[in-house]
Amino acid sequence: MNWLWLLIQGLLCCIDETMLNGLHVSSIMSRGLSDEIYNSINSNDTAYGLWKDLERQMRGAEVGQRIQQTYTVWNYMAFYAKPNEKIEDSYLPFNKLINEMNRQKLKRTNIELNIQFLQSLQPKWKHFSIAIIQNQDLNKLDINNSFDLLKRNQKEVNEIRDGFVSQLHSFWYLSCPRTVQTSCRREMRNWMKKAFVVVREAAKRKLSVGNTTIFCISTLTFDTMSRRQCAGSKILVLLE
Repeated sequence: MNWLWLLIQGLLCCIDETMLNGLHVSSIMSRGLSDEIYNSINSNDTAYGLWKDLERQMRGAEVGQRIQQTYTVWNYMAFYAKPNEKIEDSYLPFNKLINEMNRQKLKRTNIELNIQFLQSLQPKWKHFSIAIIQNQDLNKLDINNSFDLLKRNQKEVNEIRDGFVSQLHSFWYLSCPRTVQTSCRREMRNWMKKAFVVVREAAKRKLSVGNTTIFCISTLTFDTMSRRQCAGSKILVLLE
């Protein structure tokens, strides 16, 4: 019987020691963990239970971090400037994506960031983007420098846009019969007020349907096809 009593006493001592170790470990953890994590595991009485719960918490946090990283990288790769968006409105969201990637330790090299940004811009910037890629050292050029270089060409981009719209105006006016040119001019003026857009290509295609001539013009802003009939004429202009 003596040996049994000694065994029970030994077990009780081990239990007491384990509980004391748990309290000691809990005290140490409270200093190094955030209140949110510590409050979710401090109900354990043993050191083993504390460590196991902490391990589960960290694994869950790791999975969440990987999901967030995947989402951030996807947004970075899918970034594309919106039609008619100013260069500043494209630059600021892209800069936020870069900051988020750096925060999550997903840093990219300067050349990767520059290529991604320049290729995401609207076609009107293509000529200037190619010039930067060919003439600048993208390894040393950061995204802020690329933005500054593009901003210097804002005037030229505006002139390109205005030139396209001017060509469209001339095409529309000359396409109408003389008897309705005044009507066409008025219609064009009203249309330009509502849809001042950059024309992607102007009147490259001309189809005939009966006695009606159809001019097809592609723009950047019209999602659905609309038809505009010049009063008294046989000309139907389609905006795709």
